[in-house]
Amino acid sequence: MTQRALRNIMFSTLSLSLLCLVLYAVAALGLFGRGFSAGRLRSLGELQRYWRGLDPGLALWTVLDSGAAVVLGAAGGVLLHFRPAGGRRSWVFFRVFLASLCLSALRPLTAVMMHAGAPLEAGLISTKLAHFGEYIGVFSFFAQSFYDQDPRFRREGTVLGILAVTAVFLAYSLAVDVTDLGSYLLFRIGRENYLWAAMLVFSLLTVANYARSALGPRLAAVTLIVAGRNMIFLPVPALIGPAGAVLLAAGVLMFSTEAKQAVSSEAADSP
Repeated sequence: MTQRALRNIMFSTLSLSLLCLVLYAVAALGLFGRGFSAGRLRSLGELQRYWRGLDPGLALWTVLDSGAAVVLGAAGGVLLHFRPAGGRRSWVFFRVFLASLCLSALRPLTAVMMHAGAPLEAGLISTKLAHFGEYIGVFSFFAQSFYDQDPRFRREGTVLGILAVTAVFLAYSLAVDVTDLGSYLLFRIGRENYLWAAMLVFSLLTVANYARSALGPRLAAVTLIVAGRNMIFLPVPALIGPAGAVLLAAGVLMFSTEAKQAVSSEAADSP
């Protein structure tokens, strides 16, 4: 990958992360109204009149978990963006993974749009975009587990393009029920448990790749990221979401810091 292409990806992922951070702030303000304790997500309670499958209590955790994912993705992206120049690894796939976390902002944003009377097509698009973020994030982190081992085959741009096309195809082909807004604040999709299980398999393969490589110190961070991400993105929100956010925070911080140190070391060793 050329340096120009890398800079474009760096700028795009960081810009997307910051944009999602702003969108989440707008959505949270729209849902919480004048205060966190006022009516306990008053807007979500009103939405329940139209979508009975939505539980305001569980939706509350979805809003908080989504916020944690957005903040962590943006913070990790900023930390990695200001790394030293040079080094062999571009960390492009981890950057994409961090940006994909920020697309969690689409969950509360979907609820705000539906509450405001937006067309159902808007919720349909945001639902598919949110699932695209999940798929490209898992695929990118899986690819990072190979590129961390410094393979001879590089072509990160080609691989990233293939992963993006695959994620777009999966998201586009989703069967979405626009009459049912779930407590995870997206329209329900067909076979969501099977898709979540497939993403879990890719996540476990990512951990396995690090476990069998010579990158033992990074294994702990990867395990925390995988565990935290899957706990947050369960098909049905649960109380384990906050615990997942804590694990994800620790993993992203560890991985981003270690990646920055690795690049710094490679830059120092390069002639």
